Parts: sequence; structure tokens; C-alpha cells
Amino acid sequence: ESLQDALQLCFDKLQKENTNIIKLPKEYTYDTFNQTLLCQNSVVKLTFQERAFFKLLLKHPGHICSYEEIENFLFDTQGMSDDALKTLVKKIRKKTDKSLIKNYSKQGYKIALS
Repeated sequence: ESLQDALQLCFDKLQKENTNIIKLPKEYTYDTFNQTLLCQNSVVKLTFQERAFFKLLLKHPGHICSYEEIENFLFDTQGMSDDALKTLVKKIRKKTDKSLIKNYSKQGYKIALS
């Protein structure tokens, strides 16, 4: 029975470490597999660009994504104005909690993690 207990502990640990659900502040979670933002288990509807922005920020948790990184990831060859990025962040903040995305002046953005 101790072997079964040990296997169960290993399974539980692997499941916890390999989850596709990322906990965010204020009862928000992000499902990386389905690219879905949830608030208290209700889906928060995001546009294609908003989902891509979350994906980029969550790709490097704890890292400030520079404006250049964001431009290259989201806007590819068409370029990005400061206003376009600010508008994107403003729309996300309107749908969510303001504290989810942190701005670092003249540096970039970072996602807040629980």
C-alpha cells in the first residue's frame, strides 16, 4: 500500500505542476490550453488580440514584456502605435480588474500573478 501512496503523491504533484490553469488576482484564472480568461468560473470574452496579449504576458511570468516585444508579437509587420497598445490594454481593463495588467512606464507590461 505504501507504493500506491507514493504513486498517488507523485501523480498529484505532477498534476499540480503541469496544470494549464494559471491563477490570477481577484478570482481570475487563465486557461492556457483553451486560451480562456475566467472570473469565478465565468468566461470573460476576449478578442483575438486581447487573447494574444494575455498569451504573451503569461509566456514570461514575472517578466516585463517590452513595447518592442509586444509590437513584434501582436502587430507583426504592420507596426503599432502607442495609442493602439494603450487602447488594447484599456479594453482589457474594462472587461477585467485594473490590477491584472501592470504598466511599467517606458518599459512595458507585466501580468499580475497570485
